[in-house]
Amino acid sequence: MPKIVISDTSTLILFHKIEHCDLLRKVYKKLFTTPEIANEFEDPLLLLDDLKARKLANRLNLRITGTLGVIHKAKQMGIIDKVKPLIDRLLETDFRISKTIINEILKLNKENASR
Repeated sequence: MPKIVISDTSTLILFHKIEHCDLLRKVYKKLFTTPEIANEFEDPLLLLDDLKARKLANRLNLRITGTLGVIHKAKQMGIIDKVKPLIDRLLETDFRISKTIINEILKLNKENASR
């Protein structure tokens, strides 16, 4: 488990929209919301969904995950039983993600992609 987790606001907004902000607290006990402070910590995990931000973080050799990564981690930890209901809720918002990535996360969690 990472010691420091830093999130951009898009991840927080998405979890708020699907009414699962508590999931972030359950998966990561301590969460900072200012990505600019990442370099002040040793080996932080960044929660980023924005592609440009993820590319920059990769170039800076920072560890990243996103909304789907948090949901996957919650399933691994036994906090949630299934990822699909949360993914379905995400797709009702303005969250954009390819069907390929959705199917991959469902496959990782041994869940069926059909509705």
